[in-house]
Amino acid sequence: MMEEEVTLYKNVCPRNCFSTCSMITHVKAGKVVKVVGDPSHGFTKGKLCAKGYGYSQYVNSPERLKYPLMQTKRGSGNWQRITWDEAYDIISEKMVALRNRHGSNQSLAYNKFSGNLGLLHFAIEGLFESFGSHTKPVGNPCLGTGRQALKYNLPFEYSPPPEEMAYAKLVVIWGSNPARTNIQQMKFIHAARDQGAKLIVIDPIFTETAKVADMYIQIRPGTDGLLAMGLTKRLVDSALVEEWELRKQISGWDHYADILRNLDMKEVCEETGVCEEAIAELTSLYGTRTPVATWIGYGLQRRKMSVQNVRAIDALVTVSGNRFIKRGGLYYFHPEVENMPLKILKDNNQKNEQNREVNINHFASELLKLDDPPVEFLWIHSRNPLSQDQNIREWDRLMSQLEMVVVSDVTMSHTAKMADIVLPATTQFEEMDLHVSYWNHWLSYNQKAIEPVYEAKSDLQVARELAMKLNEKQPGFSRFPVELEAKDWIEKEVTDEVKENYSIKSWQDLIEKPAHFRSQFEEFQQILKAKPKPFTFFSKKAVEDGLSPFPIYQRDRENANHPFLLLTPQSLLKLHSQFGQVDWFEAYESSFDIKINREVGKQIGVETGDVLVVYNEQGDMEGLVELDASTPKNVVIMNQAGKEPVNALISTRLESYPGKESPELSSPFFDIYVSLRKGGVRR
Repeated sequence: MMEEEVTLYKNVCPRNCFSTCSMITHVKAGKVVKVVGDPSHGFTKGKLCAKGYGYSQYVNSPERLKYPLMQTKRGSGNWQRITWDEAYDIISEKMVALRNRHGSNQSLAYNKFSGNLGLLHFAIEGLFESFGSHTKPVGNPCLGTGRQALKYNLPFEYSPPPEEMAYAKLVVIWGSNPARTNIQQMKFIHAARDQGAKLIVIDPIFTETAKVADMYIQIRPGTDGLLAMGLTKRLVDSALVEEWELRKQISGWDHYADILRNLDMKEVCEETGVCEEAIAELTSLYGTRTPVATWIGYGLQRRKMSVQNVRAIDALVTVSGNRFIKRGGLYYFHPEVENMPLKILKDNNQKNEQNREVNINHFASELLKLDDPPVEFLWIHSRNPLSQDQNIREWDRLMSQLEMVVVSDVTMSHTAKMADIVLPATTQFEEMDLHVSYWNHWLSYNQKAIEPVYEAKSDLQVARELAMKLNEKQPGFSRFPVELEAKDWIEKEVTDEVKENYSIKSWQDLIEKPAHFRSQFEEFQQILKAKPKPFTFFSKKAVEDGLSPFPIYQRDRENANHPFLLLTPQSLLKLHSQFGQVDWFEAYESSFDIKINREVGKQIGVETGDVLVVYNEQGDMEGLVELDASTPKNVVIMNQAGKEPVNALISTRLESYPGKESPELSSPFFDIYVSLRKGGVRR
């Protein structure tokens, strides 16, 4: 008997991650048996992280949702299997009833973000757009604050291709840990170091990346802007930059220079916790090495005043002459998805009605305030807000008041457990799609490698089939083009402009290998040359948003009720609540849930391995504690992921933030304070 042959397919990791890795999937007898890296991708170059290699177990996990399920009492756990047709009937009947009750679709809402970043996963949003006016989330919980900050200083966004970091003479990583969260970038950093570059890491936490750096600067959380201002002052005072050149290039330079002259360097050292010798060394490196690549991490901009911290770092990069320079520059975000047509989303609002928009960072609390009509139906997909959001108590309140909650997911998440109807979703191996990255500049095609597991369906298939069911019950309810399949949408997405941007003749070219976005460096250089003073350190928009017009440090207020700042970085082998079903990783997971400074542990009376309770007004969580010398004394570290979401301790109020009217500001996940007490018996 002949053994089944292995067939190879090209797939793309769709997770909310810098790399968007291309993969080669080995399929045998209709089942994914192995996943390896695709060497044809110019950024990932045939390598994957551990999670990527674990996909063969992820897709075949017994924890996969197999069939549509209905819960007879929300949160009861009393589930029963239903057919897809029954699910569509129940959902469509509720949607039609609510439209007839209120005379509009604004009582219908969805909540979606980054569980799967494939472009065809905008299908559900496209379906809602086809209803006319509805209630939709706007904003970005992850990186919007930093984007807004950079726009105050410069009217356009540009982040160099990350492969160019390999040619920098100095790499400064400010508040990011790529050795854990962007391992693909590390090879380009190591390539630069092999050519003599220095690696500097600035971070409150002694991370895996910090351990391999030439110089590690441990900074007090939230004081990054002050350190950047101190470095900028030293550059000017040391005549390492020419002020007359800065005056020509930067609007508002003279006022900013006066602010820098009055800056007390002793206070800079005291407040940031960075010694004068470290500041002097880093100033010298910024002033004498070129090109310099500076990377601003997303964690850095997750506090109240982090807009100002990002602006001040950007000002440092600009003053040092590295903002627009080949093989240097500022790395933050590449808005590639916004360069795509996104026709599956944008082509379906054929009624041209105005949607009711709600800030995604305060979604539950804002929905609770709505009336005329209130939101009574919520569809959640590509998200797990009861694990990942702030203000989870308000999510609980919202979920208890809604008439119907529908969740689409791969596994039974915390959010799915609180739904009325749960729909099984496909993974990337079971559908066609296109992918771009917010870090590298590549466009990749995702092949369908296997048939959907059990009765899982893609967002596109669900949108098509539900639109047909809605129109059966009420003709004209949805204008979603149900006749278009995945291949049709991909052809519509790869327009002539996209072909030109990626130097391809058709989307089929992507089957062979991913394509790279054309260089924008010269284009942006011309824009800068055309402006008399292309950079601005005086922003009227910042003033309108309640900030200083200048990129200066503004202190965050500490919490008088709780002495410890809670930092919640990503786990090594999970991504928020994802990959928990890959049991290969269990042997490599740390047994510790909480990390604090050794001296603090002594004061509380705990040792490594003891139970520690972390608490604030939102509640309490306990776990096994690890003591070390490197964690700052006022910091508690609890990683994302786990059975009990650490975000249950996170609560913020929109009205307390500068620029509160802007939905683009990120969720301030690192602005949370807690107290500690010794727990029960050692486990």
